Amino acid sequence: PYSKDSMHASYTDDEARDIVDIHRRVSEDFSIFDIDVTTERPPTMNNSVLHVLVTSRTQANGQPMPFSTGGGYAFINVFTRSDYHVKFAPALVFDDRLFKRSDYIAEAVSHE
Repeated sequence: PYSKDSMHASYTDDEARDIVDIHRRVSEDFSIFDIDVTTERPPTMNNSVLHVLVTSRTQANGQPMPFSTGGGYAFINVFTRSDYHVKFAPALVFDDRLFKRSDYIAEAVSHE
């Protein structure tokens, strides 16, 4: 989960403000398409749901996340595939590669 202080059990006020800012920016980017941008997991994950995970480039076990040398990663030309949500999701955004800045993270989420 998103964290600036590595305390994943709760959010600081600063982290909560960042989450709201990231959500606002991404929602604004997609508003022209009437897309529901949410921080809640939808009841059904299928090929009409795009899932982006904002996370660290390092897993809890200390191993690097796949494709973690950049700010984010997503497969291209797979969103309309029926197996998208099984084989190609989620898209990944590495907050620690983006200086944990909400504006950079939002741009990466919208891009991925």
